[in-house]
Amino acid sequence: MSFWALVEKGKPLQAWEHLAEPSGANTVRVQVAGCGLCHTDIGFMFSEVPTRKALPVVLGHEISGTVLDGPLAGQQVLVPAVMPCGQCAACRAGYERTCPHQIMPGNDVHGGFGPWIEVPQSALVPLPQMISPTELAQFAVIADAVTTPLQAIHNLGLATHDVAIVIGCGGVGSFACLLAKARGAFVIAMDIDDNKLEKMKGLGIDETLNTRGLSFKDIKGFVKSVCQKNDWPAFGHRILETSGSKIGQETAFGLLSMAARMAVVGFTLDKVEVRLSNLMAFDAQVIGNWGASPSIYPEAIEIALTGALHLDQMTRLEPLQNINSIIENVHHHGTDRRVVFTP
Repeated sequence: MSFWALVEKGKPLQAWEHLAEPSGANTVRVQVAGCGLCHTDIGFMFSEVPTRKALPVVLGHEISGTVLDGPLAGQQVLVPAVMPCGQCAACRAGYERTCPHQIMPGNDVHGGFGPWIEVPQSALVPLPQMISPTELAQFAVIADAVTTPLQAIHNLGLATHDVAIVIGCGGVGSFACLLAKARGAFVIAMDIDDNKLEKMKGLGIDETLNTRGLSFKDIKGFVKSVCQKNDWPAFGHRILETSGSKIGQETAFGLLSMAARMAVVGFTLDKVEVRLSNLMAFDAQVIGNWGASPSIYPEAIEIALTGALHLDQMTRLEPLQNINSIIENVHHHGTDRRVVFTP
């Protein structure tokens, strides 16, 4: 079984039969059950975003699997997408997501596009119960597509009966919608793809809006009318920008109302033009988060075990050997489900 490494920007991944790197201290091998394909992986391959580890590097940071050695051998686990050291000043002060020594698979070290990955044993998140091989592969997406928006929801202080507005209903955005709904919020999903919006509606999301071609005035008017119609709060909205686009970020910022909070979840290199004085005028906040703290993974796992994330409908398992053709297709045409590669 091959590992798949990025050797040259803009080129297909290359198959390696072995990893020649020495083992690290206190590390164990995890047999990969599934590794999700993230927009970040495609960015590493085709955009100006560099990996921190010099090429070549095996990509993939959404990983589930089974521990092969050590005290946890046989245990089903998730590998956090961002693994802080836990010892530095930033970690001790509660800022572990900014840990200068953090390890991200497929970025700082070789990732999960292969049959196994070697990671610090202390970073692993055990599953509380045994699940089927198919479910374990699907659970890979928890390691980023689920925990990243869950961290944003924590940061926003989203509570029952709050209004949550999610802009961009791709992989991370779709899970943001489902997580907000599971928290008891009233959820408005926005995208430019009717198929994504119809899927969200079918999974219980309250309101949807295709924003393609709409003026910002129209979008604000829709939110106002929906809140009035449903007797939802007109203030304190929680806005999650997950599209990672200039127009998405500008729209999200413009939707800030009195006492609102906005989470920047998506990433783009594009600069945006906003009026920062809105934060003062509306007593509002804008918050970002790099990944998620490993401490919230158990909560994400418990939510997934309830079925609230509909992982069977939200993921698509694909053989790892087809990785290049799948990435090419997703890069150019997108996908309605999070792709998870299985060795």
